[in-house]
This record gives sequence, structure tokens and C-alpha cells, in this order.
Amino acid sequence: MTSPTSPPNRYRNVLLVLGFVLVVGISSWLVWHNRTSPVPPTPDLTEVLVLNNRGIGLMEQFEYAAAAKAFRDVVARDPNWLPGRINLGIALLNQAEEPTLNEAAEIFESVLKQDSTNRHAHYCLGMIFLHRGNVAKAGPHFEEMTRLEPKDAHSWYHLGRTHPNGEDSPEAKACFELALKLNPYLNAARYALAMHPHEKDDARSQKLIAEQQALVAANWESEYRITYTEMGPFAEVLGRDPKSVERSTMGPLPMYADQPDFEAVLAPTSRWASQANLEAVPAGGKLLAAARKRFGGTMVVFDANGDQHLDVLMLSAAIERGQPRDVLLISNGKGKFYDRTLEFGLVNQASISACVASLDNDGLPDLIRSTPDGVTLHRLKRDGKSFRFEDQSAVLGDWAKGGVTLGLQVADLDQDGDLDLLAANYASSIEQAIRQFNGDYSKSDGGLRVLLNTSVPPAVPPGQPAPAMQLQFTPLAAPSELLVSGPVIGTILSDFDGDRDLDVLVMIDGKLPLMVLNDRLLRFRRNGLVSNDPQAWDGGLAVDPNLNGKSEVVLLGRDRLVHLANRLTDATQLAGQWFNPMTAQIPPIAQAMVQDMDLDGAPDLVALSQGKIPMLLRNRGGLFVNAPNVFGIPMTGPGMWIAAMGADVVGTSYPDLLLWHDINGLQLKTSMGRENRAIKLELTGTRDKGSNRRTNADGIGATVQVLAGMLRTTTELGTQSAGMGQSRLPISLGIGRAERADAVRIRWPDQVTQAELDLAADGTIHRIVETNRKGTSCPVLYVWNGQEFAYVTDFLGGGALGEMGPDGSVRPARPEETLNLPTSDMRPIDGAFRIRIGEPMDEMMYLDRVQLRAIDHPVDVTVLADERFATSAPMPTGKPIAIRNLRHPIRAVDHRGADQLSRITAADHRMVDSFRKRSWLGYAEEHWLEFHFDDLPDPEREAVLVLHGGIDYPYPESIFAASQAGVAMIPPQLERQRADGSWELVADLGFPAGLTRTMIRSFPAGSFRDGDRLRIRTNLQVYWDEIRLGTRLSEAEFAAVIRILDRAPRRAELLFHGFTREVQIGDSPLLGYDHRFTEPVSCAEWKGPRTLHGDVLQLLAAEDDRFVLCRPGEEVEIDFAADFPELPSNRRRTLQLQTWGYCKDNSPFTLTAGRVDPLPFRGMPSYPPKSSPDESARKRLP
Repeated sequence: MTSPTSPPNRYRNVLLVLGFVLVVGISSWLVWHNRTSPVPPTPDLTEVLVLNNRGIGLMEQFEYAAAAKAFRDVVARDPNWLPGRINLGIALLNQAEEPTLNEAAEIFESVLKQDSTNRHAHYCLGMIFLHRGNVAKAGPHFEEMTRLEPKDAHSWYHLGRTHPNGEDSPEAKACFELALKLNPYLNAARYALAMHPHEKDDARSQKLIAEQQALVAANWESEYRITYTEMGPFAEVLGRDPKSVERSTMGPLPMYADQPDFEAVLAPTSRWASQANLEAVPAGGKLLAAARKRFGGTMVVFDANGDQHLDVLMLSAAIERGQPRDVLLISNGKGKFYDRTLEFGLVNQASISACVASLDNDGLPDLIRSTPDGVTLHRLKRDGKSFRFEDQSAVLGDWAKGGVTLGLQVADLDQDGDLDLLAANYASSIEQAIRQFNGDYSKSDGGLRVLLNTSVPPAVPPGQPAPAMQLQFTPLAAPSELLVSGPVIGTILSDFDGDRDLDVLVMIDGKLPLMVLNDRLLRFRRNGLVSNDPQAWDGGLAVDPNLNGKSEVVLLGRDRLVHLANRLTDATQLAGQWFNPMTAQIPPIAQAMVQDMDLDGAPDLVALSQGKIPMLLRNRGGLFVNAPNVFGIPMTGPGMWIAAMGADVVGTSYPDLLLWHDINGLQLKTSMGRENRAIKLELTGTRDKGSNRRTNADGIGATVQVLAGMLRTTTELGTQSAGMGQSRLPISLGIGRAERADAVRIRWPDQVTQAELDLAADGTIHRIVETNRKGTSCPVLYVWNGQEFAYVTDFLGGGALGEMGPDGSVRPARPEETLNLPTSDMRPIDGAFRIRIGEPMDEMMYLDRVQLRAIDHPVDVTVLADERFATSAPMPTGKPIAIRNLRHPIRAVDHRGADQLSRITAADHRMVDSFRKRSWLGYAEEHWLEFHFDDLPDPEREAVLVLHGGIDYPYPESIFAASQAGVAMIPPQLERQRADGSWELVADLGFPAGLTRTMIRSFPAGSFRDGDRLRIRTNLQVYWDEIRLGTRLSEAEFAAVIRILDRAPRRAELLFHGFTREVQIGDSPLLGYDHRFTEPVSCAEWKGPRTLHGDVLQLLAAEDDRFVLCRPGEEVEIDFAADFPELPSNRRRTLQLQTWGYCKDNSPFTLTAGRVDPLPFRGMPSYPPKSSPDESARKRLP
């Protein structure tokens, strides 16, 4: 019998039933809802990466707003993908406007909520707070960065700047010390240490300053600047999630087949040279045979005739009349090659090694070869459609005669934009070389030899491109750290330590390779031996098989191949600690080259074993493995294979296989391809005025990265061939099945970054020329003409600070200049004459005072300011000079006898520009303008020569280069012809101090005689627009007829305008500016004090060293009261602007470039000054 249920139990049971029903009901609803509600789509990662790649490319074009738009699209498609949000924040940060900085800060804060250790978010937030002057908030982020990334030099530097104990504290100094140790090129840290109050060692301070200035002068510093690519690695955009590790997927191997129409035709009197043929040749033949036996045959592939087909130079490949010779085979692009050696001027030379590069910077491949008799140089010259090599071996000097040289390489070691030569001098004689080949090093000699390229650029006609330089080379006698002694086989060039310059790994036969690090400015240091496996070496190359930006080393030893993986984390360690040997089951290799044969984005190696078997060493996850029997090459029959190379010979985009058989000569196996594609590139470096661009024409030293969807591949233009030949091939980077590259990123060896977007992988060779990057000028003046601000000229060029000369001296600054204003064009606005003074380039202006001067004078009198850039006494005074009886010449001819009179009788921008320019910026051929007048001024009165024109300034770096080559500067000189036809000096004229303006030069009474034939001679790029001669009013006459009225500013405001667009003015060879338009310019964020935007009137009231600090893109708008009295009809008014101040550009030869400090002051003996007489002046800056 059951017991009755108690009321509490009944209540509990009811609740359980209701709960069960409720759970069932909710579960059923959730099932129904999930079935009927849309599921958020999974983001298409490939689509996201394509957009992200586009944003990356736009960032490196400095199109920050467009990049931000692309990254917004990335975030919209995948809001949870962290790199997309970080990249958007970085793009907004670089726009550096208050709204974008606010949004960037919010983004980085949100990233830290999701990932509290995110390096990019911490670093960029610190930069934002530092940019705003909020040191207290910036410091903790940089402190966290030093914990997360203790090897990041930029983070330590910024921790020093934001240290809670103050920037001047010992703790901050320790941060700067560590930053400099981690990155010796972080010049900001070097400068901070030199100026630190706790640095008591004056000698060390001077050394630090000297090093800082030298690195700035060469533009080879790892500078900190608040601008993209220069803030440090954690302020650069991401290509993929840094926490993910991805390997390239191996693509399908292509098949190789004989080219049906292949033919390699030797000259009728020649036959292919076998090993036995070479051994039978006396003397030099034994060396050639021994070199071939050890290294294999040497092929150098390049385009010799500019038809976009690859040609082949084969060293010591033929026997003609019993003697070996090199063979140049010219391709028709369809698999046929013809011996054109004689036609191209390469006659009767048999070589051991060769290197191809444009040594004269004309873009055409020149040829350096090593022979049993020494080293030769042939320059390729073009005449219409024909090409011919010209023997210029004499420019190499006596060093090139005799001895045995093996590996030849080129690189720009002194960062001057041309290629220097590195030659592996193996032995002093053929006999010694053969003994060393056989392992006998008991009497070894030789060593690495370096020849600096000190070629002179010739003058060129107006509007013509720069021609080839006139080659000359200077043997380098130091430093000993680079000039390694011993039987050097060759060198491997690559940026091994990741500091963006080419280092040198020297291979010494029978010994361990020696790492020589490049500290720039021709400073090198040995950083230890690499590997622990001394062997006889056949060569070596640098390659990045992991695509992580770190160059690894492949050494070809006689006993085994050595693959050294780069595990660099601390550049202060010895190089032996960077590299780890990788295990590879590969037979000993005689020669190899880097080539992505399957176009999967991962570089492979095409090799020839010491057993003379062509091989493909395929990249499998960063390790090279033998892919046997890929090429389908028969290994039976007489003779042997002695060389193998991969290159796209028939234009299918897939690399073909070039083979050399010692009996049958050149052979070709063409790739049948698969579905993968390649981006093909040809880089051209440039040297250009107004920028710091100075890259060799071949772009050697550049790094290239290609982004295509999820694939990223990279290469470096260093040593990519291990053997005795260095070819000049188009860059070929596989991108898998992608049809185009989203972005191609280039970092040129002069540190310029560039990006090209959306390049097709259709077999086209994309030729990429290094792009312009705006440089420096002087402050620019605009006046209100009633409708717009009209450009007048630049000024204060004489007040340039820190400008070094070739001898290291600093030109003294002249901090004042008076400008003649276009009075008739100026119109008052609101009762005032309004002007703007701006900085349209990467430069600082220190504006101290301005004043408007009105000069009333008779209509028959011209009043001009006594201004010019003086090169000798008397110096300009800036005072008004009154002139009467101005007249033009009646005849004017240039140095070639061409009539130029019409170009100098009116200031109409039709200037004399008939001289040839040199590629040294601002230099020209020696040229002159000859002229005379029909009547001369009263000989009893002072004469005044009035010259209107302008100059393209010779930059300090071009002055230095010219002086190194022995070409002296000739400033404009006024000369008079003697009775015997010779010329005598009348005076150093000086020149217009910048862009178009009027200069004057006064002469004592009696300086000129009737019938004088005068000329102005110079080798600078000076352009004359108008020339006049008149008489100067005496002081008494001036006082009687001249009235001067001065006006101080009544309003002055500092504002941001942007970078005014450069324009061509009429036919003038000189540029001007159109204030209506701006354009994007990449420039430095100048470090140091700044003037806040707004009212700056008080700062311009007096010459008191209290400056308006006008940064790039900023302008000062100034009003002067236009309350001058009316003039009678017989009088005229001339307006002049008196200015006091300085400017400082960001040129590599400017001391303290990129820094506002130290502030200048009147009376300082030199710049930078040792100390300021009134430090409070800086503190009074608003």
C-alpha cells in the first residue's frame, strides 16, 4: 500500500514537471531558430588577403588615406582578423591628423583588450602619445615593449625618451646605450647619448657626433622618424598574422623536353672545346682546364642586345685555330643561338670567371672577366640597333694585370650610386693556383681586392637623359677588415644581419668562410667565422628558402654541400652563432643558382654535381632536397655535362634549363609548364636631384616582395649564383596559380621604399624604375594678387644651417635676405597686403622677423635689393640700390656661338639653357655667355650689373662627388676679353640665391670701357633670363629722391597647408609652385621643439632668436597694413620684403638633419653651436 504524498512533495513534483516542459520548449525553439536564422558566412581569407595586400602597397606609395580605405574593407570582411585592424590603425596613425589619431588609438586599445601582448598595438599607442607630447602615457607602452621584445632598439630608444625619471636621467641614458648597441645605425640614440648631460666623456661625445654626422651625410642611418617605414618595425603593416607560421605549398613539377627548333651555331672556324682540348693548350690552357675540372663550365646569361631575349656567354667554350676563346651566343627568342662573339667585339679571350653589370650606370650590361693574364673590362656601347663591347681594361690599372682571379662580384660599397668591384685574387701565379687547386696551401697568397668606382658623369644637352659615365676605378687600400688575405675563391653578398646593407661573406679555400659586416661609410668589421666545416670551396650563394626575410647560406664544398639556416635574433652576436647547419642528403655540388623552377613561390636551386649530373634541389619547407630525374637528361655516351642553369629562354614565363655538354656545346630543355605563373621584373635604380635617390642602375642590393592572395614570396638582389659566373637575369618570382600580383614591394639599397600594384603574371617583364621622392628646397614666398596666392620665389637659401662642404667644413649661414616683390601684381585684402611663406618640401624654417618695405622713387629710377649668393667679397647688404639708365646688351652668344640675345632682353622665363648638364646634381659642362653693350654707363659713376635668373643648386653630396673626381666648382665669373683674345677676370659675380629672382653686382667707377666684350663663365647650372647694365645713384642723390616706409606685420598665423604642387613655369628650366594644389610628399617628422598653430605675431616682431618653427607642409600667413599714401604720376612705388631667419634641409650632407635642435642664434661661430647664449629662448616658444 502506498503512502499518500505530502503537500510539499506534491509541490516539488509539479515544479519538476514544469521545469522539464520549459527546458524541452526552449531547446525546441533554439533548434528551430538555428535552423531558420542565417549563419554568418565564413570570411574568404583569399579575398581578405587580396584587399590587405592592396593596402600594404598603398602604404608604401605613401597613400595613407587610400590604404586606410582598403584596410577598412578588410575589417568589414573579417572583423576578427587582427592584422587587418592593426593595419587600419597604422594607416590612420600615418595620416597624423587629430581625428585619425583618435580612431587609431581606439583601434589599438581594442586590440590590447583582445591580445594584451600585441607588440604593434603597444608600440603604435606609445607613438601616438609621444606625438601628442603625453610622455606619461607613452612610457608604459614602451616599457612593456622592452619586456616583450628586448632586442628591439627602437623600443629602448623611446623608453629612454619617455622614462619616468626623465629623459636626462642616468636610467634614460642606459636605455639609449642599449638601443645603440642593438642597432649601431639608430642615429637618434647616438645623438641622444652625445647630448646627454650624464655623458661626461667629451671625447666620446665628439666621436658619437662625428659618427652621427657621417651616417647622415651618407644617408645610411636607421633613423627614427614619425613617417611610414621609418618609425621602427612594429609600426609597419602586417601581411599576415604574425602568430601563424605558413609554409609554401610545393607546386607540381613541370616536365622538360628538347626544344624542337633548338640550334646553337658556332662560327665556321670554331669547334666546342672539350677538357682534353684545354689541357693540350700550353700555359694558360692548363689553368683553364684545371678551373673547368673543379668548377665546371661557366655560363653567364644576360640580354646583350636589348631585344628582351636572353643571350649566353660561355667561357673558354670554343677552340679556334688551336686557341680557346669565349663564345657569345645571341638568341632569337625561339630557341636558336648564333655565335656573334666577333661582331660584339669580344675577340681572342679565354676566361675563367665573369660578371655582368652596368658599371657606367647607362643600363647596358658591361662585362668583367678574369683570364689567365689578368682581369679585363669591356663596356657595351649602342650605336642605333647595333651593339659592341669596347675594351676599357686600362681603367682598372696595374692591379688587373697578372695573378689569378676567380670570383668577381659588384656592389655599391660606398653608397654613391654606382657599382664597385670585388675580385677574389686567388694566387699570384698560374703555378701557385694549380697547386692550391690540388690542396697545397703551404705557400698560399692572394686576397680580396676591391676597386671603387670613381667614374665621372659627362655633361649632357638640355632635355637629354644622362649618358654613360666615363669609367675610372680606384683600388681600395683600406680597411684591412674587408681586404681579407689568402686564397680567396669568391664572396657572397647579402644583408645577413638584417640592417639593410650588403654584407660580405669571404670564402677562403681550405678555411672557414669569414663574415665581414658592412657598417657603411666604407667601414667594415669582421664578425667571426661561419660554419665549423673547413673545406675547399667551389662557391656559395645567399637564398631565403623560408621567405622570412633572413638570408641563408649555401656553400659548395668539395666534400659536401653546407646549408646554413639563419637564426639571427641578436646582431651583436658573432656570425657563427647566427647560422645552424641543415642536414641534406645531397651529393657534393660544383655549381648552383637560385631559381623557382616550379613557380610555387619558394626558391629552388638548379645545380651541377661534382659527378657532372644536372640536378634540381627542390625547396621543401625551407630544406633543399634532391628531386631526381626531373630534367630527363641522358647520362650515357661520350663527354659530360659541365654546366646547368635555369632561365626563361623562350619566353613562356617558366624557367627553361640551359645545359652545356663539353663535346656538343650548348643544349636547351624547355619547360612544359604547369598551371603556376610568375611575376617577372626588371629593376632600374636612379640618381636624381631633389631626392636622396642614388641606386645603381641594376638595383643590386634591393629586396623585392610579391604579395598575391595568400602567397608571399621574396628575393634579394645579392649573390644568387654559386660558381664562377654572375648573370644578369630578370627577376622571376613564382606566385602559384594567381593571375596577378596584388602588390610588389621594393626596398631599394638607398632605403627608398616603393610599391607597385596589380601587376599581371602574363609573361610580361615589368620594368620598374625607382620613383621620385621629393627632397629639399628653401622656404617659398606667395603673394595675394586679388584672386589667389601667386608664387614669387624661394628665399633664405643663404641661411641654410649645417651644410657641409667636401672638406667637412660647414658653410656659415647668412640669416637675412631682402626680396623684390611683384608690386604691380599685389592687391590688398581687408586693407592689407597678404603674403604666405611656406615649406613645400622636407625642410625646417626658423623665421625670426619679417618687414614690408615700401620705396617711393622717380619713374625713371629702378630700385632693387643688393642681393645675391656671394662666393667672395663684397658681400650683399640687402639694402635698396637705386639705378638709372638701364640698358640691355646688343649682342649675346653662348659658348658654342649660338645667338642668345632674345633670351636675355626680358624677364620672360625664356632662359639661356644651352649648356650640357652632368649627373652630379647642379653641375654642368664649363659654359659661358658672351655679350657687349653699344654704350657704357658714365665712367665717372658706379656701374650696376642687374641679372635676372636662377640656379639649380649643387647639393653638398654632388660637390663632394665632383671634388673626389678632381672637378673643381667654378662659380659664375665675369671676364673681359683682352686685345690678344684671351680673357681676364673682372670679378666673382656670385649667383641668384635660388629659383628665379633678380641679383645685382656693383662695380667701381671706371670698371668698364667702351668696346668691352664681357662674358659670364661657370660650370654650374645657372640660367640667365635678363641682363642689364646701369648707373648707381650716389648716396646724396638717393637721399634726395627716395622715400622709404617700413611696415611691421599686423597679423601673423602659423597653419598647415600641405605640400604645394611643383609646376613648370612657361619655358623656364626652373620649377615653381602652384599654391592652389597640393600633393603627397613623404618626409621626416622633425624631432625637437615646435611652434603651435595659430597666432605667432609676437615671434616675428624683432630679431631676437625667438623663431616661428615652420615644419614641412606648414605656412605662415602674414598681413601688412596697406595704408601707404597716394603717389603723383611722376613717381612709382617698389615693395620689398625683408626677412630674417634660417632654414635646414634633410639632406644627407646637412649636420643634425631631421632635427629642429640645436636652435641657431645670431653671432654663433658655427653650426651646430656648442651652446646657446640664452636657453630660455627655447622655453618661450609657444
